Amino acid sequence: MNYFISLIVLIFVYNFEASLGDVRTLDYCPPSQDQKCFIAIYNQQLNWYDAEAYCEANYPGGRLASIHNAFEGATINSGLPNLVTNPWIGAFRVGSLPFQWSDGSPFDYNNWSQGQLINNCAQVCRISGTTADGPCQLGRWGTADCRNTKSQFICEYVNSTSTSPTPPPPSDHYCDSATGKCFKLVTDAMTWIDAERYCRNLPVSQNTTITTLASVISQSDSNIISQLLQYPALTKNIWIGGYSFAGAPFSWTDQNGFSYTNWAPGQPPSNTDGCVQACLKNESNCIQGKWTLSQCSVQQSFVCEYQQITAVDCLDIKQKYPGAQNGTYLLSPPHIQPFYAFCDMTTDGGGWTVFQRRLNGELSFYDKTWSEYKNGFQDNNDLSSNLWLGNDRIHALTAKDLNVEMRVDISFDRRPNADQPTGQWYQKYTSFFIDDESKNYMIHLFYSNGNAGNSNAGMNFDSGYTFSTIDADTTAANCSKGAANLGGWWFNSQNCGYAALNGKYIPPHYGVLEGLYWCSYYFSSASSTCLNPAQTSMMLRKLG
Repeated sequence: MNYFISLIVLIFVYNFEASLGDVRTLDYCPPSQDQKCFIAIYNQQLNWYDAEAYCEANYPGGRLASIHNAFEGATINSGLPNLVTNPWIGAFRVGSLPFQWSDGSPFDYNNWSQGQLINNCAQVCRISGTTADGPCQLGRWGTADCRNTKSQFICEYVNSTSTSPTPPPPSDHYCDSATGKCFKLVTDAMTWIDAERYCRNLPVSQNTTITTLASVISQSDSNIISQLLQYPALTKNIWIGGYSFAGAPFSWTDQNGFSYTNWAPGQPPSNTDGCVQACLKNESNCIQGKWTLSQCSVQQSFVCEYQQITAVDCLDIKQKYPGAQNGTYLLSPPHIQPFYAFCDMTTDGGGWTVFQRRLNGELSFYDKTWSEYKNGFQDNNDLSSNLWLGNDRIHALTAKDLNVEMRVDISFDRRPNADQPTGQWYQKYTSFFIDDESKNYMIHLFYSNGNAGNSNAGMNFDSGYTFSTIDADTTAANCSKGAANLGGWWFNSQNCGYAALNGKYIPPHYGVLEGLYWCSYYFSSASSTCLNPAQTSMMLRKLG
């Protein structure tokens, strides 16, 4: 059977050669392909990586050849008689991952020899037989050691004489029209820290935000990075804004959450101490566009990011860019310096500016000072984690509009023997406004709707209360600095109130007015019940 297959291949190649004339020195552009040409490199014997680099350096759009149908395969096979080694083609794999083409095209056709594929880079078999690298059948594909085997090879390239429209050249600058996020490639080589400093010192216009090293938080961002990697002058891997020092969780320099990832196989290493780079080329330890961790002192090219717009709040961004995703954005409301905030673009129609979030007990809230609540604080410089945005900023966001709504979300009841330990509740308020510091950030709000309380529970009594902290308690009951550990909040002077979402995460006692709590008749038909939520968030959005 194998003999019969080989005979058919030989007959097909012979007839194909006869139709082309003398093509044994292969340099041919198949008529069925608009611009793609193949050329056999007879005078070089290189390993797979060096062969790929040779094709890129010497031919327009050059890569090792990808093969997508039997006609392309026959074109390449027509040049086999003049070769003395099995030629490399562009198929390769990393570890146990499937084979792929080095030019990034779909791996939609294969012609493997029968038997096990031992190595990670592909060759076309010029003769039939069994070698140390496994079986090989004439005209079909085998594998060889990518780094230690030196062979001739087949390049593909773009026919520059084609009459097809010329695509625009790769750019060093792209913007996402759906989100307003822009990326700028800098080909100069710098350490990661110097690159971040360079980005932050770039001049910005009235309509752009402060620049940082790029965060890659979505597939759309990753696609743009892949486009930048095609820039002709780029010769090095590129820094992006991800980092981890001393084993801490990965972070982005623009304070976005590190949820989307695009790591190369085997990355990141267990010792997460370094800076994130995107790979320029397919290497033995990387794939083009994938991420690896590197020493921050290495000098690389890099990508800066900036936001195309400066919005007054998250709803402004949502209305201008409907495709904007959850993440960190620079806001510039009146009468305050621009600041970064986390925008929730999905909950209840999106456009919410998050000003409080508690996900766990890793960041203490109850013992923060007046100054800290005034200016804001967050966990590990990450606005997608635990945070208080800052009272001055909350004032600015609520003072600019006639009507602002606030949404409070509370999740999971940590009380022992709780009726609804996995419950999730929310409450909305209108006419939300925070006075400035001269009035002790007095709160104003009006009960609206939700399932976390009624007009006699939660924050519904808080309107007209002033803000207190552990070092500036404005209440006679010492709510902030007392033994109940209630932290920075709006309290009355008698019983403090029915909510304290900045209280101590592990309260002195559960189910009472201590620590982090929220009280409501909704949780019990008999009387007001105070639960201790595991997670909370507070968000605001202008109305009308």
